[in-house]
Amino acid sequence: MHIGHQKRSAKEGRNHRFGNCDSRPCGFEAACRPLEKGSYTCICPQDMSDPTDDLKCLTRKTVPVAPRPFVNLSINKNGQKSLETVVHPFTTTSHPIKTTLNQTTSFPPVKQNMDVNILGYILRINVFMLLAVGITAFVSVLLILTIWWSRSSKGCCKSKAAKNISPVVSLIRGVIQEDSFTMNPQYAAPSPVAKDTILIPYLSKSCISSMEEIGQGFFGKVYKGILQQTEGKYETVAIKVLKDHTNLEAKEDFMREVEIMTYFRHPNILTLIGVCPQDDNCSPWMIFEFMAYGDLTEVLRNSSDQFTNYSAHLPSLDIEALLVISLQISSGMKYLASQRFVHRDLACRNCLVGNNLTVKIADFGMSRDIYTCDYYKVGGSRLLPVRWMSPESVVYGKFTLESDVWSFGVVLWEIYSLGKQPYYGYSNDEVLKLIHDGVLLDIPMNCPPVICVLMNGCWKSDPKERLRFIDIYERLKNVTKRPELDSPLPRPPTLPVIVDHLSLRKMPSEELLDVDDYLRPDEQRVTVEYILPYPAS
Repeated sequence: MHIGHQKRSAKEGRNHRFGNCDSRPCGFEAACRPLEKGSYTCICPQDMSDPTDDLKCLTRKTVPVAPRPFVNLSINKNGQKSLETVVHPFTTTSHPIKTTLNQTTSFPPVKQNMDVNILGYILRINVFMLLAVGITAFVSVLLILTIWWSRSSKGCCKSKAAKNISPVVSLIRGVIQEDSFTMNPQYAAPSPVAKDTILIPYLSKSCISSMEEIGQGFFGKVYKGILQQTEGKYETVAIKVLKDHTNLEAKEDFMREVEIMTYFRHPNILTLIGVCPQDDNCSPWMIFEFMAYGDLTEVLRNSSDQFTNYSAHLPSLDIEALLVISLQISSGMKYLASQRFVHRDLACRNCLVGNNLTVKIADFGMSRDIYTCDYYKVGGSRLLPVRWMSPESVVYGKFTLESDVWSFGVVLWEIYSLGKQPYYGYSNDEVLKLIHDGVLLDIPMNCPPVICVLMNGCWKSDPKERLRFIDIYERLKNVTKRPELDSPLPRPPTLPVIVDHLSLRKMPSEELLDVDDYLRPDEQRVTVEYILPYPAS
């Protein structure tokens, strides 16, 4: 036996004890070493020396207490991850803490002063956070003040343009009354106007004088008046006044119309001049340019022999004028289609005629009460112009650019029938059935062939097969360059009356086959009078 082994056995013999190491019999400093025959011995792991009687190791090197417990990640037999907290022996906790990841671990408090370096680090972080928040708040306030000053200066510059016109406002914020704008499902929304938002001025009601009622529509009444824009400058305008006691739907349509009419700028679209806002005593007004001859239906019927209400101040229309009118309406609708706007109520009653036969599309209730029969309430819904509507609009309530093309075909029919009502002689219920069954309007008499082709192209049952407004406009424009294409189809000549003179006398069959001298007059031919007086009784 080696000498070292003998010494170790002697030492172990002094500390030889019976039992096992499971209950930690050697304390927290000494280590327990199991021996044979159910015994153990206590040794100091630093130098393998024996501990004192109270199980202390005098040669132990002290280690500073860690400020926080040590956390080890372990995997148990079930494959579940768990956290094992190893606590220093000199802390207040005498047993390790084990927990799983999905549980909340509460670590024992460490009763020691916080390190000065950690405290300083935390203080520096708080200072930087306070500085960042302060700088952000300062920049935000400065930006808000800059925007406010910029808008205020623009408003002041606009107010100097005219004496009676107040600073302009954007329609996006609501022209009639703030916080009361609601989208109107009657119209499809135009293209986004974030950059090119058109501004419309507020007008003072004191600038308008000599108001004369000229029409009445669904929303209210329409007046003719004089607008004084500046000193010595006057303009004849049309004023649309909303009814005082109207429902919410009419108010929403009215406000939506303001935004729509403000956004559009085209020679064949009616121009909105300004808006008189609502006050305590009066409803809001819309100020439009004045069209001297009124709606197109009235002008067309004035040129027809079938309508007796002739007016001398309205212009007379010929075949060339009808083509010019059709071209202007197609130009306006081509512009609306480029803006992705669906009109939904295109008809001659919603087209206005001005000087020099200028036609502009509108839809603001300028039509008079005589046109109320053109609208029909389907299934308890709002009034709809069923005689101008496409089949998909009647059946499914679907309004698209293609349904506007269908309505334009009906407008062409109105123009070349000189103001007749589509499907005249039929009730609205019968018209709904005719449209559902695919029965089209008859082509008007003396209609040019190019217009007939356009009508048929607008009335395709499949919306995808219908013409586009840009194609319609180009075809009508080409016709104006070649007037011969616009002439009506000639009537077929009258068939000659064939008289079989041979049947008036007995002739041999051989003589009928003889073609000699067939151009020589027959002197023996009997003269027959085809118009004879009735014999006297």
